[in-house]
Amino acid sequence: MGRDIYVVNEDFDVVKRKLKWEKGKVGKDDLIALDYMNIGWYIIIPILFFLGIGLLVRKYVVKTDIVVIMFVFVGVVSSFYNVFKLIGWKR
Repeated sequence: MGRDIYVVNEDFDVVKRKLKWEKGKVGKDDLIALDYMNIGWYIIIPILFFLGIGLLVRKYVVKTDIVVIMFVFVGVVSSFYNVFKLIGWKR
């Protein structure tokens, strides 16, 4: 039993593929597609984590808002690092 999905290939063209889900058999391409399903979590969790740390530091240590902006920036940088590490630059 298969299902049609749309993927972007290396030339940035959208192509139609059929996922083949046979019992006990999963193809290599299907596993690669599953790796990228959680990419949103790889982006949002570090940003929220460092935002929380920044708010705590602002509340208890330093009373300026620049601390929160700095920690959010660190969260954004770490999010992009996580995505680059997940995708892997093979070119």
